[in-house]
Amino acid sequence: MVPPPAFKPVSACFGSGPCKKPPGFNEFRDKYEILGRSHRAKPCKALINKCMEDTLRILGCPEGYKAGILPGSDTGAVEMILWSILGDRPVDVFHWETFGSTWAKDLQTLNVKHNSYKAEYGQLPDFSNAKSENDILFPWNGTTSGVRVPNGDWIPADREGVTICDATSAVFSMEMPWEKLDITTFSWQKALGGEAGHGVVILSPKGLQRIRDTQPRPLPKCLSLAGKTIDEICAGNVINTVSMMCVADYAYCLEWVSEAGGLTETVARTNRSFQAIADFVDNNDWLSFLCSEPAFRSTTSVCLKYGGTAEKLYSILSKLEKDHIAYDIKHYRDAPVGIRIWCGATVEADDVSKLLQCLKCLHEEGDTATLVKPNSPNFGSGPCAKPPTFNWYYDAQKVLGRSHRASICKNLINSTMEDTLRILGCPEGYKAGILPGSDTGAVEMILWSILGDRPVDVFHWETFGSTWAKDLQTLNVKHNSYKAEYGQLPDFSNAKSENDILFPWNGTTSGVRVPNGDWIPADREGVTICDATSAVFSMEMPWEKLDITTFSWQKALGGEAAHGVVILSPKGLERLRSASISDRPLPKILKLNGKVIDEVCAGNVINTISMMCVEDYSNCLRWVKSIGGVSSTIARTNANFAVVKKFTDSVEWLSMLSEVPENCSTTSVCLKSTLSADQLASLFAILSQNQVAYDIASYRAAPSGIRIWCGASVDTQDVCMLMDWLEYAHSEVTK
Repeated sequence: MVPPPAFKPVSACFGSGPCKKPPGFNEFRDKYEILGRSHRAKPCKALINKCMEDTLRILGCPEGYKAGILPGSDTGAVEMILWSILGDRPVDVFHWETFGSTWAKDLQTLNVKHNSYKAEYGQLPDFSNAKSENDILFPWNGTTSGVRVPNGDWIPADREGVTICDATSAVFSMEMPWEKLDITTFSWQKALGGEAGHGVVILSPKGLQRIRDTQPRPLPKCLSLAGKTIDEICAGNVINTVSMMCVADYAYCLEWVSEAGGLTETVARTNRSFQAIADFVDNNDWLSFLCSEPAFRSTTSVCLKYGGTAEKLYSILSKLEKDHIAYDIKHYRDAPVGIRIWCGATVEADDVSKLLQCLKCLHEEGDTATLVKPNSPNFGSGPCAKPPTFNWYYDAQKVLGRSHRASICKNLINSTMEDTLRILGCPEGYKAGILPGSDTGAVEMILWSILGDRPVDVFHWETFGSTWAKDLQTLNVKHNSYKAEYGQLPDFSNAKSENDILFPWNGTTSGVRVPNGDWIPADREGVTICDATSAVFSMEMPWEKLDITTFSWQKALGGEAAHGVVILSPKGLERLRSASISDRPLPKILKLNGKVIDEVCAGNVINTISMMCVEDYSNCLRWVKSIGGVSSTIARTNANFAVVKKFTDSVEWLSMLSEVPENCSTTSVCLKSTLSADQLASLFAILSQNQVAYDIASYRAAPSGIRIWCGASVDTQDVCMLMDWLEYAHSEVTK
């Protein structure tokens, strides 16, 4: 009989994504104990579901309404809805600012029959045009125009179609007529000051049924909502990996709302801040509302016209930022020149009053040195100020609550991309940028943006590689599919230099990796597209053979999910710039060709990202540099793998899923077992209950077995202790 080992691993996080945080991580107060855990683990799903239940309860949604998390912030959520369900009936679309007009453009791209009712900035369209037999699409609050819908009286109660409402800068700060809203989206980075990168959809029973019944059009996996998928999402099974740090941050925000007094108080806080501005405008004729109709004025994203010159205004705004009085209150880039002050529930009304006094002083060319400054200078309209009780994360670089377009945030984004390229040893001329939707979003953005000009040789041997092969079928792109079963590799000699080549470097769900890049033609005419999400920072990569490489920093470095990274060779960059797939309809969030890719590589992300996640990745990179760079992270990975290999060689009940040693993954180590499924379940239970190892069951679509993450953030001593516990657990389930 084998006794239980005397020691346990310091960290029980051996899951293959999200992965263990780096040694020394202490920036976030993880009271829910979910960081480094799989988003499919029970505590993570429980927290996701609790957040959604609390959201519905706090907002006062009627019984039967459901909520779920979607990728890509509010933009992703809206476009997932539009592209998944519209087309069965005409759409009445009402828009009066930047984002509403983006959704109207989506309808044009989709070639959906629709009626477009547009108003200029500061105004509202005529809602009496809404027809009960049509679907109705509109934003509740115009974030870039400062104009909101005053009420839902115009929405037909007996409507046959569904209402689709973008409410991202309205929920938690304005009363919402939920009985009139069938499909409502938002991102918690607005009214509650949560982190970006994730969207939320709230569905009435009618909205839920509409999604279930819709015949899906061809879409990327990360955008497909139709059928059973929506029921899975509303049960906490997200489409792709979410940042559990961002989910926990949102949970903290919801706790603050409950403790503050619920929705009544958050609406009241918003109204108090707005009233401070309204009173000030009444007494200062050099400021006025962009919206002339009081009933239509937004109480969150308050947009103001300035009576002086644009030059003087920009000088004032620069001074306010330099003196740490107010950040990010310049008008939105597409909106009329003016001031935009966020007055959502996380902002203190007293701070708004102090900002206005400083603004007046600078307008009158006075000196603000004698004035009392706001306690928080975060008045930007997204990402927004953190809640007043915020104390659960150490924001060393002071980027939280700031616009992702602010200089300090763009500098951090660019420095992380530059560090990524330098640490990985990418050749000169390579570029990198952040994309939404984790690695899945990054890969599918590439595939849907550029493929089709030439045939594609796709090599796949596990779950995600096969997903990319399905994308090619959906796209109807001419391709050659070379597939191998779990534990094996396809024949790479089939790669043709005149074709594009698509493959994962490491099979995260199969434990099989590409041993080298010798098979990739050096004189290739096409580009190589490599999903390297569980390989970078842990394996040697032949960058001169890789033109377009994607990954998510939540793998090898234990960063947070929901964001992807693309690394581009000069050839890959030029291919994206010149891609001529003009006849392929794509949502805004997936468009990467043309000038968009140059913007992404300059730190101008496609849509709002979580600066907490970026800062967390920056900390991960700092750790890599502190231990000696990529050679050290590879060495740590190899040492971890060697421990597992030595153990499997010494026992008869475990062996590598890959029978070819040089093909074995050193990160996502997949093992075959002679144990039955019930015995494996019991073994996992022993390890989990003793807080020894979490999330080490094989991937749901892979052969039954064990999968141990051995990436660089895992300590070798912990792997050694896990092996001792595996031996003990085996003895327990076989006695």
